[in-house]
Amino acid sequence: MTAPSVDFSALLFALVILFIPLLLAIPMRLIWYKIVGGEVIHDQYKSYIRKILDSGHTISQFREELDEIAVVRGISKERQSVIETDLLYPLSLPHFLLLPSLIVAPIVLLVATPVFLLALPLLGLVEYVLIRKKILINLIKLIQAKTSWEIVHIPRPHKEHDNLKPEVVAFNRMPLSAFLGLFAWLIVHWIFQGILDWWGIAIICGILYLLLVSLIVVITTVLDTELVIADMAGCSLIPVEKWIESSIKPLVGAGLILLLARDLTTGIRYGNYDPVLFSLSVLSVLFICSLVAIGIEVVYSQRRDKKMHTTFIEQVVSHMSPLSYNFTRFKGLLELQVRGQMALESELIDDLDEVDVDGDDVLELREFLRGGSIDIVEVD
Repeated sequence: MTAPSVDFSALLFALVILFIPLLLAIPMRLIWYKIVGGEVIHDQYKSYIRKILDSGHTISQFREELDEIAVVRGISKERQSVIETDLLYPLSLPHFLLLPSLIVAPIVLLVATPVFLLALPLLGLVEYVLIRKKILINLIKLIQAKTSWEIVHIPRPHKEHDNLKPEVVAFNRMPLSAFLGLFAWLIVHWIFQGILDWWGIAIICGILYLLLVSLIVVITTVLDTELVIADMAGCSLIPVEKWIESSIKPLVGAGLILLLARDLTTGIRYGNYDPVLFSLSVLSVLFICSLVAIGIEVVYSQRRDKKMHTTFIEQVVSHMSPLSYNFTRFKGLLELQVRGQMALESELIDDLDEVDVDGDDVLELREFLRGGSIDIVEVD
């Protein structure tokens, strides 16, 4: 039996379709750079923000100085908010790959809406099981018991930040949820291609995606706190949510590449399906899941995160009693200062600015910022 001939023109066209988001990402990245601010005064303001972040202090401690710098340099409140949000929640290539989903939103919204509506009760159920039933805190205690790690608390630079753009924060968090949908579809397509019809594959894919995204979103949202893994053997401090993401993202990313290559080449080799139609279906699934992910972040995560954090922090304090530290840098000297036992979130907010507020490093940083609000660089 002779193997079917390969249609290289169809393969090339299919690859071009798959590269459309990448081609659109480049101009969108340039547009975003202009929105954030590409002028010299904007770069100067960014340098002051980076100075604060590099020192390990919170931006809220220097709000008065930063507002003064923005006023003197003629930076509007809106632009100031965008710049600070971009530095704290930067948008990378995966984000710009998903931006075209907003362009085609009217087309795929009819499919994305029912998936999103089905996700909401499932998210609530997963939240109830993992947090209310204390499954997540018990898993963290088990991981700590099985390793040499210590769970500690270190305040974040954007603690109590009141100048963020919520839509940018939501978009920063959504790529993993979006790519999980494509990951689920490729797995189901791989297993059930030729066994089930299109509707069967779509239904199983939807169920798998809802399960995966509900579990991942709840875990990443509730762990988006100030808990840090202190790995003495590895000489590292790793935020808990970053550790979770570093465990999931490579798996999803590698899986997407392997599954895309496998499905595309297998379909061409055996003539199971049209590669062009396959590429179009890949983009459709990606754009649909992008809208679902944005909806989940805006409607669920940003509305429920504070309540979930409060409940989870109460469990952490009562079950683990981690120590709280200030991690700062001054003239090349790194300092890890014990603040005491980790307190509840409301108590942490009250004493945030009381620790080392008049230290030499803080005073010098204030002087640097106040000097920066006067020394304006004139641009021709």
